[in-house]
Amino acid sequence: MDTIGIKGIIRIHAIPEWDDDEFRYWWCPPTDRHGRVTGTARISAGEKRSRQVPLADGRMQAENLITSNGLALILNNLSVTGQGSMQCMAQILSVGNSVITGVTRGDTSVAGDGFTTGARKVPASFAITGFSTSITTNFGSADAVGTWTNIGLYGFNPSGSQNASTTAGTGQLITHALFSFVKGSSSYAVNYMFLLSN
Repeated sequence: MDTIGIKGIIRIHAIPEWDDDEFRYWWCPPTDRHGRVTGTARISAGEKRSRQVPLADGRMQAENLITSNGLALILNNLSVTGQGSMQCMAQILSVGNSVITGVTRGDTSVAGDGFTTGARKVPASFAITGFSTSITTNFGSADAVGTWTNIGLYGFNPSGSQNASTTAGTGQLITHALFSFVKGSSSYAVNYMFLLSN
């Protein structure tokens, strides 16, 4: 029996101070209405690599864990027969600042979720290429200033019939990762890539 694996990789890049429209224009590749890439980004892949910054622990990327709630949403979306029954999985990217030593499948929140202004952001874009999707979020100079310790995506919470929003505690945690980063008053792009393999 074939098995399917999903690997989540998170990277961070230093960028100019752009609003979300400028960010999408320069940083994100053009896509069709289904998120499939139709061209190249105005900023080259090489330029993006040169802007990647290490995490506080020296790693160049973090890997996520899909939570039990995230797995349940994936299975639900694979099982439903009508589009209206599908549930969004990547509505909000949250960074937290509380002390945390590890992540588990049973996690239900980012530690320190909503700790300051802009700590919960709506992703600016997503792009599907082959068997991967890249979800990109723009954190401006005034967003989430402080020490980040963990990061995660929030999506629809079926038990409360609630979408995730920029308000702390809304939605349900879909992914979780340790993410040690000190954010000052500079702008950054957080690139959250999911790779599908079997």
